[in-house]
Amino acid sequence: VADMRRWLTGMCHPDGQIAFFNDAAFKIGPEPSELEYYAERLTMRRTERQVIESGTELEIFSASGYASAKVGTLALFFDCGAVGPDYLPGHAHADTLSFELSWHGQRVIGNSGTSRYGLGDRRTWERSTAAHNTVSVDGQDSSEVWSGFRVARRARPLEFRAEKLGDSLRLRCGHDGFTRLSGKPIHRRTIELIDQKVVWRDEISGRGHHRLTGYIPIHPEVAVEQIDRRRCRLSLSSGQLLILSSESGPEFSIQEGWYSPEFGKTFRRQVVTWQCEGSLPLDATFCLSENLGQP
Repeated sequence: VADMRRWLTGMCHPDGQIAFFNDAAFKIGPEPSELEYYAERLTMRRTERQVIESGTELEIFSASGYASAKVGTLALFFDCGAVGPDYLPGHAHADTLSFELSWHGQRVIGNSGTSRYGLGDRRTWERSTAAHNTVSVDGQDSSEVWSGFRVARRARPLEFRAEKLGDSLRLRCGHDGFTRLSGKPIHRRTIELIDQKVVWRDEISGRGHHRLTGYIPIHPEVAVEQIDRRRCRLSLSSGQLLILSSESGPEFSIQEGWYSPEFGKTFRRQVVTWQCEGSLPLDATFCLSENLGQP
């Protein structure tokens, strides 16, 4: 129970609610705060979080395949594991290497949640790679999710690493979910957290000509304005301004997406997307930073 409490605390955003990986949604069970209060009443012990130094935390939950990192006002949650137990992958989404991000206590980037179970187009889309903050190759999902609770060939994590470099934290992982395609593409993502900045790089290795599509889903409470072909301005409800930039070439477009924080509830949101096409290897780098007076 002590380790479970540590996991739950580590996988909650600053708003006190869980991150949206796989079939996650609010109000399906007791709130995390209710569980904490209940555990305190029972005087249960909790394993303490790993604090590297003041303002910097890193948790690696290797059994479930997630990492949680905090630097200053940044809080990031990274899916770097298998989609679930091999014997029961029914609640899996094709979300490998996706991450969620809060800044100044507000959710900024996140996956799309879960609005329903059963069969149908919406259920299929919510489980797809396109509904998550990650990359698709040739329009394919990273894991072959099908029907309401089925998974065929699935992504396996490769070479996860986490390290502290000076004032920053760096997370890196890959997956083999696209090796079923010609040329056997492999996706690797590197994320670096620095105070007032997050930089991530997507690398696709392998052979042959392929099309990459990246999805950066923005929380509904964050307004998105496209500045030019490679920059967007994000306005948080708390008043802070962030700049999302494409550092290595791919141009941005803004599309309409969906966000489902609870069963039966779906809201419109904006999704920043990008594409690049060519012979592998291909890579793309992006940066989200504070808008410190730039136009």
